[in-house]
Amino acid sequence: MEKKPVDEAFQEETAKVTLRRVPLEKLVGYLYDIETSADLMTVKVLSVNTDSNDSLLLDVTLDASTITRAEKREGAANKKAPAKKSRARRR
Repeated sequence: MEKKPVDEAFQEETAKVTLRRVPLEKLVGYLYDIETSADLMTVKVLSVNTDSNDSLLLDVTLDASTITRAEKREGAANKKAPAKKSRARRR
């Protein structure tokens, strides 16, 4: 799985998926499930070819992508916010 930063808070995660000898109906259902997922997934790249032995079956390669919160960089978790200075009240 490839991870690419979008900004400081989010990253795009992309996975290459290969499906062999898949009927068209199953491919359509699979793509629908990806695009309507609660995880905000999308198909970035899609390549479809007919199977060499059976023209009713498909060989498919796709890149599925989602946006997630960026993982904290090592050392960032150990840093503490600077302590607030106390202010003396003036009267």
